[in-house]
Amino acid sequence: MFERLLSPIRIGALELPNRVLMPAMQLNMSPKSKVTDQMVDFFVERAKGGVGLIIIGACTINPQAGGHFFLSAKSEEDLPGLTRLASAIRDAGGRAGLQLYHGGSYVHSFLIQEGSPVSASPVVSGLTGETPKELETGEVEALVDDFVRAAELTRRAGFDCCEICGSAGYIISQFLSPRTNKRTDAYGGDEERRMRFGVEIVRRIRQKMGPDFPVLVRLAGNPFVPGAGDSALTARFAAALQEAGADGFDVTGGWHETRVPQLTGAVPPGGLSYLARVVREQVDVPVVACNRITTPKEAEAVLAKGHADMVGLGRGLIADPHFVAKAAEGRAEEIVHCISCNQGCFDAVFNLTACRCMTNPISLREGEMGTSRLSEPLHVVVVGAGPAGLAAAWSAARRGHRVVVLERSDSPGGQLGLAGARPDRRGFLRLGSDLTQRAILAGATIRYGVAANAGIIEELAPDLVVLATGARPAVPQIEWVGLDHVVQAWDVLAGRVECGDRVVVIGGGATGCEVALRLSERGTIDAEIVAFLLINQAEPPEEILRLATRGTREVTMVEMARKIGADIGKSTRWGTIQDLDRFGVKTLKRTEVLRITPEAVVVRSGENQQEIPADSVVLAVGVEQEAGLLPELEELGLRVETVGDARSPRKALDAIHEGFDLGWEL
Repeated sequence: MFERLLSPIRIGALELPNRVLMPAMQLNMSPKSKVTDQMVDFFVERAKGGVGLIIIGACTINPQAGGHFFLSAKSEEDLPGLTRLASAIRDAGGRAGLQLYHGGSYVHSFLIQEGSPVSASPVVSGLTGETPKELETGEVEALVDDFVRAAELTRRAGFDCCEICGSAGYIISQFLSPRTNKRTDAYGGDEERRMRFGVEIVRRIRQKMGPDFPVLVRLAGNPFVPGAGDSALTARFAAALQEAGADGFDVTGGWHETRVPQLTGAVPPGGLSYLARVVREQVDVPVVACNRITTPKEAEAVLAKGHADMVGLGRGLIADPHFVAKAAEGRAEEIVHCISCNQGCFDAVFNLTACRCMTNPISLREGEMGTSRLSEPLHVVVVGAGPAGLAAAWSAARRGHRVVVLERSDSPGGQLGLAGARPDRRGFLRLGSDLTQRAILAGATIRYGVAANAGIIEELAPDLVVLATGARPAVPQIEWVGLDHVVQAWDVLAGRVECGDRVVVIGGGATGCEVALRLSERGTIDAEIVAFLLINQAEPPEEILRLATRGTREVTMVEMARKIGADIGKSTRWGTIQDLDRFGVKTLKRTEVLRITPEAVVVRSGENQQEIPADSVVLAVGVEQEAGLLPELEELGLRVETVGDARSPRKALDAIHEGFDLGWEL
């Protein structure tokens, strides 16, 4: 099984044991741009887990390249830390390289250590909104020197290779693209000259390093930005880079400013691997496909299709450092899956906060977590098999405690089942399954169909009760009584109720957005029909798009705040707002609901009042903690800890980490 994925491959002079590459990811592990214990522990664990090649970065090559959260490969003072990191990975049996990076106009000025943002031309950055300084010809040549010096530092530190970052809209992309390169000197004016900057970097590094030090290039397969280029341009660029000495290509998706999803659940598994194929058709060195490859089966499929020679597993290896080892040992079903939520990783990067992983609370904390078991285990009863309860059960059992979980329903997961109601969020269903499996493998027992009360719990004689009973939907203080067409969002997402043709959703947070999108999709054609119509040219593309995005319901969302989806993470909110517009959901912001009648919802915005006709009204106004058992248990003298929504409403990321930490610290 997974013969292609687990077979060896050579990149230049470097022999790799399998075809898994961990691409460079910014994870905010390097304050002050230095190697840290956290970083060493994190990458060593992935090396132990069998990753074929680890690329570390992004690593800045001069003071204008990026901020202090980026690892530095600028000067001699960086060498000791980089050497320590390379040695630790090598001692753990791994192979690693550094990604050499310059963000150009994508770097916010407040993050730059010296100077101001620079680029090929003074074109306003689509990411920061700032206008960069145009590099003079001599400054471009000096920048090439900076890349060469950083590559030399990489080799001296003991890394096996280096990778040039030419992706995501960073400075090499800015020189390549006609959208951002308006120069008329040797580095702009036509396609060949726009390529020259990247080509010179590779050629000069190859000349300096000789033939035995592999040089990879990470490329944006397609910018997915109007006027910025396309996949054919990327492929031609790759061919020029290979001629200059590149040994392999790591192909990702678009620029950061694109409106096409790259990392969220909206991207089908392996849905961007075709970009690697376009490059692979123009070169004869190894090509890596990236983005939304989360299981060994998906990785094997990408290789089997001939799209790439290797696969890049980024966030999948954050979630499970032993992904490769488990696949090789026939334990693929035990892999902890990335669900593409982006909440702990990508959102944290944008917020300049510490990164975490929703699905694996140990990740990025490897040095803090031991595996010692206890000499005197406790008897722990966990009430509720939602995300917080399952995480607590898993970690407590992993530590050696005797754990019983009581769940009133016939299945685990709690609100994760609701969060995974739409196809692009099915990862939350997988998370529920993963948490359950980890708890059971660690030794916890889960009893379903048990409506726990104080008597049942007392009979179990626990040393500790973990109350993880979650939350219930809140009911707004709105004028309405006994109207059957008023329902809760949870019931809609769970499929327990059906709505009419005209629906008003009250509440524009994450849950309101999810239920509005689900309702708006009724009557749209699915992907199979879209493919049939396109292949057979049965309808114009514009009509196919309309049929795929406009359903047969009228959905209106009403929100009192000034923006929709305020509680959705930055990396995914834009996609949600885009989808609401694309699927025809009408959104009313800064609007108060006055009352609900049998025929309409009466709202007020400023001085204007209107009636919105409604066959169904869906309430999505938040949740309230469900911890009614707490007083009874405390009265019995039992030791009780509350976690997750039972303590106070919170996101699944926080609930899982809170539950895990409680169990681990017992």
